Amino acid sequence: MNTQVVASIVGASLAITGTASVGFFQSSSENREVVARLTMAVEQISGQLTVLHKDMKEDRLRIEQRLIDHGERITGLEHRTR
Repeated sequence: MNTQVVASIVGASLAITGTASVGFFQSSSENREVVARLTMAVEQISGQLTVLHKDMKEDRLRIEQRLIDHGERITGLEHRTR
């Protein structure tokens, strides 16, 4: 197994264990606050991903149209040289 993979697994395990143990000792109001902040962060990321997805679709359509235009130009040039 790759050393980097093992190190990543160990690091993730330690982070999860540390987070769980800290969460165990925190008060429930702090836990609710953390959950609320995480929920807001996830919603914000979701919104940004939606915008990114829309931009990518628009770019893909523009690129597709450019490829069609170039294909038509090439076909026109090929017919001229014959």
